[in-house]
Amino acid sequence: MVTSLFLAHGKRELNDEYETLRERWFDDGHGLDLSLRTRSSAGYVDGDTDGVGSSMGLQAVVNSWLTGRKRGNLSDFVVGTIDQVLMAGLRCRHVVLRHMALAGKVVILDEIHSNTAYMNVYMETVLAWLGAYGVPVIMLSATLPQSRRKAFLNAYRHGSHAADAVESVEKRCQTGGDAVSARPQGRKRLLDRKARYNRSMISSALSSASASAEDDAGSVTRTAGTAPDAVSGKPDLRYPLISVSNAEGFADISPEPSGRAADVTVSMIADDDDTLVDTLKTYLQDGGCAVVIRDTVARAQHTYDLLSQRMNTDVMLAHSRFLACDRARIDRELIRRYGKRGDRNRRSGIVVATQVVEQSLDVDFDLMITDAAPIDLILQRAGRLHRHRRGIGECERPEPLRHARMIITGVEEVDDRQPPRFARGLEQVYQRYLLMRSLSVLRIGAQGSTTIRVPDDIPRLVQTVYGIGDICPATWRSGKYGERSARNDMEGVIANSENQAGQLRIFTPMDRRRPFSLDGWLYVNLPDPDAPGRSREQLVSAGVRESDDSFEVIVLQRDMDGNLQLPSWAFPSSAPLPAGTGVPDRQQVRDILSCTISLSRSSMKGCGVDAIIKALEHAVPEQWDVYMENRELARQLLVVLDGDGSATYAVDDSNKEGEIMKTLHVRYSKEKGLTADVE
Repeated sequence: MVTSLFLAHGKRELNDEYETLRERWFDDGHGLDLSLRTRSSAGYVDGDTDGVGSSMGLQAVVNSWLTGRKRGNLSDFVVGTIDQVLMAGLRCRHVVLRHMALAGKVVILDEIHSNTAYMNVYMETVLAWLGAYGVPVIMLSATLPQSRRKAFLNAYRHGSHAADAVESVEKRCQTGGDAVSARPQGRKRLLDRKARYNRSMISSALSSASASAEDDAGSVTRTAGTAPDAVSGKPDLRYPLISVSNAEGFADISPEPSGRAADVTVSMIADDDDTLVDTLKTYLQDGGCAVVIRDTVARAQHTYDLLSQRMNTDVMLAHSRFLACDRARIDRELIRRYGKRGDRNRRSGIVVATQVVEQSLDVDFDLMITDAAPIDLILQRAGRLHRHRRGIGECERPEPLRHARMIITGVEEVDDRQPPRFARGLEQVYQRYLLMRSLSVLRIGAQGSTTIRVPDDIPRLVQTVYGIGDICPATWRSGKYGERSARNDMEGVIANSENQAGQLRIFTPMDRRRPFSLDGWLYVNLPDPDAPGRSREQLVSAGVRESDDSFEVIVLQRDMDGNLQLPSWAFPSSAPLPAGTGVPDRQQVRDILSCTISLSRSSMKGCGVDAIIKALEHAVPEQWDVYMENRELARQLLVVLDGDGSATYAVDDSNKEGEIMKTLHVRYSKEKGLTADVE
């Protein structure tokens, strides 16, 4: 069977497997590396790999008509970031096309606990519409707070119920001889499918759960109306837990746990360089590997410099301020060394990383030292500690590291007499309220430790931190920096985020004024976030993400003659880029696009985003003007480094308070990534 496939993110052209399919199915592959044209595109399901004549075989196709930015999501199978779904709730051009793309699919969303309050406004909006369309949605998370689970279930149910209400009105009109004509066949099929799905979903879930309960002592709960945990108000500590929702109500299914669990000892150390170095030397004296997770890139880069100088072992750095090609190289190296089937002879050293190792990367470390973070993220990070079994009784790990150990740092001062003081920058990333409560629920101090059992303790820890009521010690609750003040601050931030997101989202199908009317969706609208161009227009992607405004640039170097070249550390043997009026070929364009990096106000030491963009546009070399005749390079911003990896730009960061001229110094290395200083 032939099926179309689309990779829905901005770096799809850099994915070798995707390019193989794209070139094979609608191009001659001219100008592309020969190795990309020799890979198989056949896939098989249910372990059937004989291939010949199998009715289960799937032939993946990248359809030429479906490769456009606006049409790609119409493919049979789409793999992308969660933004692709959230943008179906954003008032932007072509949003109806996004709804059309989702309406006939099964939508699977992973790691949904990582959504912010801002993103969840769009998430609930889209879930309501998917419920109205009868689209099956599968949402996955190991650490989702109970309140979020309830909100997602209710959003989907309300959308499904709203659709049923509108359909019943249409039926009454038709029965009464109204002029409403028969439904178009396409819509009738969609509604019939939705009705069958709604009738069968909960009944099949209950049947499966009942069988599971009989065989494995699991449990099942069915509730009509509000989400089940809203009825009692008590935290639901069942784990694992499967919740099912549609217009008819809810069903909770708690299958028997797998029985796999791991004990993790959690302790705390002081947040200073000497303590960190001494701790690592103590635990790694017999070898092994450790990961140090920092909450900010600046802290990660500082830690990398420190450990590179004072530890007699290999140190790697992983964070978001590397070029795309370097991030791919680092990810591959991490998998080769610390993955499930990594090289045993190379499983030693230290990895310093930011949140990039929390998800997606299947890596396994003997020891973890991490900055304080909300409890759900602490538990996600714990998933990279003793992730895979290394021999009987972990005998393949060094003897001091055969028991999983997580060490918390990033707390400058903690005692029972006053609220804790966190390291600089942590409260800019995470809410103080969640940091305090997470520290409290772990019940660790400067000298103490505790043991948590994963996954058994996950629901208790997460629901306690994200539940209602005070949980911190009495001496941490009052005052300017206490738990109650921090709660008020967080509630204010969340309310502001939700209000801002609400200004740019489409209405829900439950809107009583005009249910299911398309009128007014774009009274206030943004350009299509997937439209080409990477300067000011790219900032619109922040429509579904509330964060420091960022924009993407391409980083190249100048050679000794002053011409542009690919970064020497990433492409040491590549052919020179064309000079004069020459334009790069397709492989060179692909290589250039792999040299992208995101810049923001914080990474640029407080310089305004518009001011930086203006400075980069003013400094564009003539050679780049020629390159931008290529559609893929059109309107791309460029940073040009010298042979030493440095660049300097004059930035006019003037504002209403007066003229402010700054000198921005940018430096890049393959070991540390991007750093910046301002004069």
